[in-house]
Amino acid sequence: GDGYTIDGLYIDRSKERIGLFGYTYQANIFDLGILNIVVSGSSKTGGLIGYCKNSLISNCFSTGTVLGNWGTGGLIGRSDGSSISESYSEVNVSSTGERVGGFVGYCEYETTVESSYSLGNVYAELARIGGFVGNNKGLSTINNCFSIKRT
Repeated sequence: GDGYTIDGLYIDRSKERIGLFGYTYQANIFDLGILNIVVSGSSKTGGLIGYCKNSLISNCFSTGTVLGNWGTGGLIGRSDGSSISESYSEVNVSSTGERVGGFVGYCEYETTVESSYSLGNVYAELARIGGFVGNNKGLSTINNCFSIKRT
């Protein structure tokens, strides 16, 4: 990202793996911001990344609105085995499904999230909803993170 920001990203697709990056594998994404987004998808929908696998994400942020179903998050929809740090989401997240979070919808397979936060409202019709992470399992860890808003 090199400190760049993208303003006004609009995506409306009824598919899975929706975000600025739909799917990342062994990617390094640093110093990138997306402002005033409207992202709408099905499962694994996030503002920055829909499905993040074995990737490194640092100093990234998103603001705006994300709408989805299963595995929906303000920054990342689903993360497996990734490291996410020093990032934030100020996104209102709404879902018709479960595993919904203000920052990451679903963390699994040893994902690590550190020194990050979320500030948006989170709404889901089903279960596993969280202000920061909707569902955290598979030896994933969250350290020095917080969420402020309504779920």
